[in-house]
Amino acid sequence: MGKSRLVAEHAIEQTALSRVGLAAPIFLPAFIMLIMQRLRFYPQGKLLQFLLSQFLMFGELYLCVPLGCAIFPVNASVSYMEVEKEFQDLTDSNGKLIKKFYYNRGL
Repeated sequence: MGKSRLVAEHAIEQTALSRVGLAAPIFLPAFIMLIMQRLRFYPQGKLLQFLLSQFLMFGELYLCVPLGCAIFPVNASVSYMEVEKEFQDLTDSNGKLIKKFYYNRGL
């Protein structure tokens, strides 16, 4: 078919937003530990502090990484009205106007 600059920009925007969604929760474990300290619920022993921080980090990785990757689908479609003029008049092998284009934005 060809390469559409508009679709590529759309895919890059989605990928950038998913990366922000992936990195945003990095402060969550530190925030939880700060709240625990202020409420005097933070463990006193070094081993318990280490285990708590590891538990929070692994929990974040277990939950937030898949969510960050799944914000937008890897395979997506775009209407023929959203692409360049050169692609809007394309027809399939039966002569019908192609109304939807599919692309893979990658991870």
